[in-house]
Formats: sequence, C-alpha cells, structure tokens
Amino acid sequence: MKELIENYHKMKRDMFLRIEHDFKESFKKFFEDNPQVHGFKWTQYTDYFNDGEACIFHRHEIVVMHNENEEGNDYYDLLDNKVEATENATAFIDELEDVPHEIYESMFGDHVSVMATRKGFEISEYENHD
Repeated sequence: MKELIENYHKMKRDMFLRIEHDFKESFKKFFEDNPQVHGFKWTQYTDYFNDGEACIFHRHEIVVMHNENEEGNDYYDLLDNKVEATENATAFIDELEDVPHEIYESMFGDHVSVMATRKGFEISEYENHD
C-alpha cells in the first residue's frame, strides 16, 4: 500500500509539472503569434462566504489587455480594428477555460490577481472580494 501511495504522489507531481510547463509554453506561443495583444489578466480566490455552502476556489473571468496601461477588457467589447486579435484571444481563452481550477490554484495560489504577458506571469495579492 505504501508503494502505491508513493507512486500516486509521484505521478500527480509529474503530471502537474508537465501541465504547468505546457500551460506556460502555450502563452509564449500565443504572444509570438499575436504581438498586438499585450496580455491577459484574471483574479482567482476562494470566497470568504457562500451563504452556508462550502467556499470553493475559482479562477474568475480572463480579460484581454492590448497595452500595458489597460486594466483589461472583456473580449466581447474590444475595438473593431482589433478583430483578428479578438478572435485569436477568444479562442485562446476558450482553451484556458478547460484547465481545471486546481491547476490555477497550484500554479499561482489563492487570493491573487494574475497578469500574463510576454515577459511572464505577474502575481499580486488580491483580497478585494467578499
């Protein structure tokens, strides 16, 4: 039994490392192919209160940033001259939606804001939620 448990933890750790690598590589490729997109931004956290239900971790809406001063735009509200970037970003975000939330939590933590740019990932504390 001990060997099975050790194998389980090793396989889980190995799978996480593989997913983390592929996740970060997918951002690198996206930015190489889409220089007009500056980055993506999202928050992720476990709610403090859920009306008696269990509080669970969520990665919240991913928004697109077209320049570094931009707070982020819902990808449905981007300017018309950025249609190709919008379509590519929308398809990429759709792929990111399939990543299990526990992967986001393991990679970036809880109660954080994450900004992904071609420079990498910037993580900052985020407690501005109920």
